[in-house]
Amino acid sequence: MVIGGGDAVTLSDINQFLFENGGVSAFAGGPGGSSPPIDDGRSGGWMPIEDLKDPEVVMAAKFAVKEHNKQANTTLIFITMVKGERLEVAGWLFRLVISAKDGRTTKPKNYRAVVWSRVWLKKKPLILDSFKEIRG
Repeated sequence: MVIGGGDAVTLSDINQFLFENGGVSAFAGGPGGSSPPIDDGRSGGWMPIEDLKDPEVVMAAKFAVKEHNKQANTTLIFITMVKGERLEVAGWLFRLVISAKDGRTTKPKNYRAVVWSRVWLKKKPLILDSFKEIRG
C-alpha cells in the first residue's frame, strides 16, 4: 500500500495505514513487515506522555485549542494538559486530553485532541486531526 496514493500524506492516511497494517509494529517487522521486530522502547504503539509541561506537548495542545476555535468559531481558552499519549510516526502524533473553558463559562471542560507534530517543517508543522469534548 502506498500511503496517500502518491499525493501529499495526510494524518488520515497514516491512521488508515496503521489500522490496516497492525499499528506501528508494521514498520518494525510486525504484521505486514519483513524484518525482525525492533524493541528500542519506542516501537509498539502509543506511549504515555510523562511530562505534561514539555514545551512541544504544550505547544501542540495550545495549537489544538486555537485551531479548533478557528474551525468551529468558538472561544475556548486553554487551561492545562490533563493527560496524553504520543506515537512516533514521521514526527509525533499526539492524543491529548486538554482542559479548556469557554469564554462565557467559569468551569473548564475536558477535550480530546489529536495533533500531528512535524516541527522541522516550516509550513504547517502542526495539523489538528480531531477535537471533541469528552462527555460523561
